[in-house]
Amino acid sequence: MKKVKIFFIFSIFLSLLAMAACGSDGSSSDTEAEDITLELAYWTQDTGMEEILEHAIEIYNDDHEHVEITFTSVPFDNYWTRMQTSLSGGQGPDILLMDGRNYLQLASLGLLENLNSYIEDSDLDMSVYPDGMNNLYKYEEEHYAIPFVMGPMALYYNKEIFDEAGVDYPDESWTWEDVEEYGGQLADNEDGTYGFIVDTTTFTQQAGLFPLVHQAGGSIISDDKTESGFGTPETTEAIQFLQTLTEEGISPPVSTLQETQAKQMFGSERGAMYTSGSYDVSFFSESLGDKLGVSVLPQHKQKGYPIHGSAFSVNANSEYKEEAFEFIKVLTGDDTQEFLGEIGSNFPAHMEVVEVWEQSHPELELSAFREGLDDTVPYPSSLTISEWQEVVTSELTSGISNNTPAEEVSQTIEEQMNEILEEENR
Repeated sequence: MKKVKIFFIFSIFLSLLAMAACGSDGSSSDTEAEDITLELAYWTQDTGMEEILEHAIEIYNDDHEHVEITFTSVPFDNYWTRMQTSLSGGQGPDILLMDGRNYLQLASLGLLENLNSYIEDSDLDMSVYPDGMNNLYKYEEEHYAIPFVMGPMALYYNKEIFDEAGVDYPDESWTWEDVEEYGGQLADNEDGTYGFIVDTTTFTQQAGLFPLVHQAGGSIISDDKTESGFGTPETTEAIQFLQTLTEEGISPPVSTLQETQAKQMFGSERGAMYTSGSYDVSFFSESLGDKLGVSVLPQHKQKGYPIHGSAFSVNANSEYKEEAFEFIKVLTGDDTQEFLGEIGSNFPAHMEVVEVWEQSHPELELSAFREGLDDTVPYPSSLTISEWQEVVTSELTSGISNNTPAEEVSQTIEEQMNEILEEENR
């Protein structure tokens, strides 16, 4: 835990002259000053967060001189259990970093503060954040979080592997057919190199199956969150594409991905292409140097993918909600967002400063991340997302490992997911 101390004074002292002017009994209306401490929690994986928080606190200090802000980093695997347990017990941090997968559950339990009135009473302009992000962090049409960073997706590729194979670099015209055709030419299974790494074992499927389902024209869950989108020709086609890539040796087998993370495989030059988000730019730039290239995701029946990102919420049990909201305004405002972009840690949610982030790595064409935003949809979610996402990943990895027909895999996911959603909507 790192602490940066600032203090904010709410009480008003009367001057000696005013005290002398009190009633004949000599009484005074003096009150003691109150020192306020705000606690903020975030998950460990967020790169550069301490540096960003320190920057934000310096700005906050201009108008809030006597508030103490402490922040705590929690490993992602433990973060959500810890947050729900502490918030449910009436405790927890005043401010917490949220993601779209867990946000609905905490908001529905009444553990997050409704921020609509705070937004209306402030000068916060929500239009600087994309609609997809604003809608992702609403519950019953009300704002319960303010967007902080986005995780737009792109296709990372290794220029050296392309050059050695004599294959042109991918661009906005690439389709699934190009991935299969050129991915086969780029793969060298004897050498342990793959043409296109897709992480089918990732629990969130943010960079795995979900973009492919969207590109095939399908959906993960219905708009009203009552039915699974699986069991359709579109979702079956996406699953079949993954199976084909694996069978042809273009993508690694599930067993390999379970032993070595897809991100580590690409970073160690064992893959020619890899789908991932803006949050990996710094890591790959450091590991691959001038070998790294970036392009928009390949398309199929349509372009795009489900967009995700993180946001900040206020604990509904916080004693200092107004002060917490004011700090979130600084964190998500143009100054801190521009600083976030300058250090290159991630893609700012504040769209007016995105170009600053793109310039943080001038050697890369990071505009691919921004260009891909035009074809995004909100990340699929519901109150039971942790349950049905586990079903998706489990059945997908099992199906690919055992060569189960894609239609059967898709139908199995549909049946199990619908059972979970039926229980959720009772």
